[in-house]
Amino acid sequence: AAPAAAAAPAWVKGARDLLVKVNAAPGMCSLRGALTSYGFSCGANHGGYFDTRAPDTWPSVYDITGHNYHKTNHDIMRSISQLTKYLKEALRRAAAGEPCQLEAARIAEKAGRSGEKLRKRYELSIIRQFQRRWRAALLEKCGGGSGGGDDDDDADEAADALVNKVEDMLWGTAAAADDAAAAAAPADAA
Repeated sequence: AAPAAAAAPAWVKGARDLLVKVNAAPGMCSLRGALTSYGFSCGANHGGYFDTRAPDTWPSVYDITGHNYHKTNHDIMRSISQLTKYLKEALRRAAAGEPCQLEAARIAEKAGRSGEKLRKRYELSIIRQFQRRWRAALLEKCGGGSGGGDDDDDADEAADALVNKVEDMLWGTAAAADDAAAAAAPADAA
């Protein structure tokens, strides 16, 4: 006997019905009621379009088509054309038995990445704050930072060189590279 066919995901019937409505719609704004009835969230109207997000139990917009758009639009759809591409590709993948990440999983994944980045940035800022305070205290104890004449400039340079050597021994030269990497890291790359 042949193995039983896998049951279609619950969202497939809704996607088929919605695709029929999308194909018959004169414009995106006329779809608001249909979209919300299937669980899509719709943003404010912006003169002929609005942002819409897929329900948590439907395939991730990013996974299906959103990755092809600018990062600010990875998880939303704004036009009938984007909505049509999303529905057709999601249905194609379902028919082929290809796995799709659900929208809820995408949201959880993004939240986890953002939280981890923020935690690492915070930890690095605390470490750098301690290092700056330590450096200022060490320079003061070494006689650096007196702000006087030429002899004071020589003493400041010697104290600064000594502090730099101690910092290299304690934290290595990677500390400056860590600061540069943290400053260059985007707030949310997903």
